[in-house]
Amino acid sequence: AVFTLGTNASATGNGADTTVSVNGVGGPNHLSSAWWWVRVDGTDTRETAVYRPTGVVVTQPSANQIRIAYNYANRFDLVVQFQVSGYEFGYGALTQTVSIRNRSGSGKTFNLFNYNNVNVLGTPNDDSAQATGPQTIEFADGAFPEVTATYEATNAIRVDSSSNVLGLLTNTSIDDLSGGVVNAGPGDLEVGSQFSFTLGNNGVQSVSTTLTIIPTPGAIALMGLGGLFAARRRRA
Repeated sequence: AVFTLGTNASATGNGADTTVSVNGVGGPNHLSSAWWWVRVDGTDTRETAVYRPTGVVVTQPSANQIRIAYNYANRFDLVVQFQVSGYEFGYGALTQTVSIRNRSGSGKTFNLFNYNNVNVLGTPNDDSAQATGPQTIEFADGAFPEVTATYEATNAIRVDSSSNVLGLLTNTSIDDLSGGVVNAGPGDLEVGSQFSFTLGNNGVQSVSTTLTIIPTPGAIALMGLGGLFAARRRRA
């Protein structure tokens, strides 16, 4: 599995361009964009993308992880970590985790928002979505439904067409993500989740989401035949 992460240009930007491929470099990109937003109730008048022009430390703790640490002076410290996992037969997963520490000197209610533009098999306009649990959404490609992408969170989730979820995070007002599957497609679909919690001074909270690419047994067989046919063509 391969994960790449672009840069988030500003606090009011659209997040980072990403690549999630479970078939190696050059395979279908199942996730064209993903990022995190934050809002502190009683302090902020809108959601802002996680971003700092200074005070940012980027590390790679292991071959399959990217860790970005932010220091929001006298407000909070925040760490974003992306971890990609690859398994046999086209399975793969991306886990996004945010840890935040309250540095404000008093209790605060924090809201963290995770945003993803899911494109199963790299095609943006023919995906469908259905809720398979209270915090689980399954995305499928219209042309090849044997491969699915499952998004899991632990709080409120909203699925809608592009760019309605992103619009809630980037407008100038306070918004909350809820409603589940507002638009089931087919179309170019986005998913967002919101985590809300109160922290005392120096209190710490971690939240995470996971996107898992899952081929059915039929898809695995087709991928295997595809590899066999390609090998035969090369020998011909």
